[in-house]
Amino acid sequence: MAIVTLGGITPTSGKPGDVFRVTGTGIIASPLPLVQFAGVNATILNATTTQVFGLVPTQPALPTSNVTLKVTNSDATSASIVSAFKYTSNAACTPVTP
Repeated sequence: MAIVTLGGITPTSGKPGDVFRVTGTGIIASPLPLVQFAGVNATILNATTTQVFGLVPTQPALPTSNVTLKVTNSDATSASIVSAFKYTSNAACTPVTP
């Protein structure tokens, strides 16, 4: 089993459909890990052992800022952090390319 450690998320603000990148260690790239924003599943575009790229999911009812970010590997190992990510209606952020 891998030990998952999460570093953070880039960008720190965005709207549903924007591309995000989560960094960390112990991520299993295949099959793709599950990433959740406050319990809402994100669509994953790509993953390596140190990062996951995906699309920001539909905004959960609450909270709209400092969402709990959870990454779960195929072997059921997971890690959660309270991230600085904030949902915005018109995101002013630097795009991330997977």
